[in-house]
Amino acid sequence: MFSANSIDSIPLDAILANWSIGNLPGRVIRPIGQGLSGGRVFFVEHGSERWSLKAWPVATKRERLQTIHTLIREAATTFPSFALPIIGRDGQSILGCAGHFWELANWIDGEPLAEDADADQISTAGQVIARVHRALSRATETTPILAIGERQSAVPVCVPRRMQRLQQLSLSLTPLFQSRPNLDAITRHLASHQPFREDDCRLLAQALWTAIEALDREWPRRTPQLMERLCQHARNAQNLNSTWVLRDVHRDHILFDRASGQVRGIIDFDAVGVDSIAVDVARLAGSFQSDEPDALKTVAAGYRSVRPLLEIELSLAETLMEANSAGGLANWASWLMCENRVFHADPSMIRERITHLIASFCRIC
Repeated sequence: MFSANSIDSIPLDAILANWSIGNLPGRVIRPIGQGLSGGRVFFVEHGSERWSLKAWPVATKRERLQTIHTLIREAATTFPSFALPIIGRDGQSILGCAGHFWELANWIDGEPLAEDADADQISTAGQVIARVHRALSRATETTPILAIGERQSAVPVCVPRRMQRLQQLSLSLTPLFQSRPNLDAITRHLASHQPFREDDCRLLAQALWTAIEALDREWPRRTPQLMERLCQHARNAQNLNSTWVLRDVHRDHILFDRASGQVRGIIDFDAVGVDSIAVDVARLAGSFQSDEPDALKTVAAGYRSVRPLLEIELSLAETLMEANSAGGLANWASWLMCENRVFHADPSMIRERITHLIASFCRIC
C-alpha cells in the first residue's frame, strides 16, 4: 500500500514508458487522492491528450485483473462509455512495477450526480446501470473465458457474504459498545494508529463517535432482523440469477456531462465479479441522500425502462441496501477502533463516507 512518503519513489517515467509516454517534454503528472481500497490514481497530460494511470490495490492478482480487462473491453463494444485500459508496448494492458499492477486508460471528463440528485437524475443513473448490465451480459455470451468467469453457487455470493460479515461485526463491536469510548479517547486512538494530523483525527473522531452511538443503539435490534431476511433470500435462491456486475457502483463512479446530462463514462472496476444484479441496484441507490424514502424505487424504475428487474431481485436489493448501510457503518467503527487498520487516504474522504452512512443508517432506523 502506498504511503504519503513513498509517492516520490515511484518510477512513474519507467511505468509510463510502457505506453510510450515516459519522459515526454511538457508532460504533466498529478497525483489524485488515494482511494480507500489502497490503490492510487494519477492524472497524466501531454499536449491535448490526457490519461488516468492507476495502481491497483496490492492484493490484486494478475489473473483477476486480466479477466476484468477482457470483460470491460468486450462490454465496451456495446456500451462505449467504459474507461478502457490501453494496450502497452509489450502487448499487455497490465504492468507489474513497484509492488502493484498498473493500467493506463483515457481520461474521462465528467461529474458524478450530487448526493441530493432529483428523481429524474437518479432514474437516469438506474438506466445507465441497466445498460452496463446488458453490455456485460452480452460480453459473457461472446467470450468463452467470461462465460466461465467465477464459479457461480446456488446462492448469489452477496447473501452469504453479508451474513458472514454481520456475524463478524457483532463479535468485533461488542467490546466497543461495552467500553463506550468518549470523544477524547477516540481521538487519541486515531492519533496513535493513523497517519493523520491531530486536527484531522479530532474531526474524524466526532463522526466516529456519532457512528458508535447510533450503532450501539440500533445494532442489537436490527442485525437479527437483517439476518433473518438474508436467510429468507438464501432459501429463495433458485429464483435469483448471478451474472457479471460491478459490485461497487457508487454515484461517484458514473460520470455525466453537466450540460447535456448524458453519461460520459463508468470508472473503477476493482470489485467487478459474478453476483446478483440486485447488488449494483442497491449500492447505487444507497449512494444518494434522497428526501424520498424510495431512492431504490427510483433507481429500479429507471433500470426497468431498459432491462427487466424481477420483484424478488428488488426485494433482495432492499435488504442489501439496509445491510450495506448498517454493515458499512459498522465496518468503519471496527476497522478504525477494533482492527486498527491504517488508511493513507485523505481523512476528510473517510469522514464524509462515515457521515453519509450515518445519515443512511438513521434514515432507515
